[in-house]
Amino acid sequence: NVRTLAESSRLAQVINQMGKYRLNILGISEVRWPGSGLYGSPTGERMVYSGRKDNQMRDGVGLIMDKKAKKSLMEWEPVSHRILRARFYSRHSKMTIISCYSPTNEAEEEDKDEFYTMLQDTVSKVSSHDYLIILGDLNAKVGTDNAGYELHMGKQGIGVRNENGERFLDFCTENNMIIGGTLFKH
Repeated sequence: NVRTLAESSRLAQVINQMGKYRLNILGISEVRWPGSGLYGSPTGERMVYSGRKDNQMRDGVGLIMDKKAKKSLMEWEPVSHRILRARFYSRHSKMTIISCYSPTNEAEEEDKDEFYTMLQDTVSKVSSHDYLIILGDLNAKVGTDNAGYELHMGKQGIGVRNENGERFLDFCTENNMIIGGTLFKH
């Protein structure tokens, strides 16, 4: 359910921008809708979201799909108010997308540990035959120095690596993943 007309209007603007940039799937953070659910737009797009269970309107993640991607959606799971998993049919294999919103660098260590434990559990359940994409706001700066991490990041990161950047790089190393945003000049 869309909570207000203003939220519906903002969602329509985002869907319009997706078309402009030819995006089929868009991950969003800070959805700020409590609970979890599925929203179908009047023009045929779909959004799945996962928010807080305590009715607080903060945090939350979601995926917005255009009409084509909507038809490919196989299943989705609201893991927590910070993680949502969706599985799609794709041309060559199945694809799992995990949309996430990490606690900030200033957050309590226990919150960050809980997030990465939950993210690892979610990744561990993905079929090894699926193409896996993790997207969202990891609240991490990995910087430009990729020494020791050449297989997991390029040299086009931004800023200086922070603690969340270290956590994210360790996660990527453990799961043999590459941070796509560091591969090309911005």
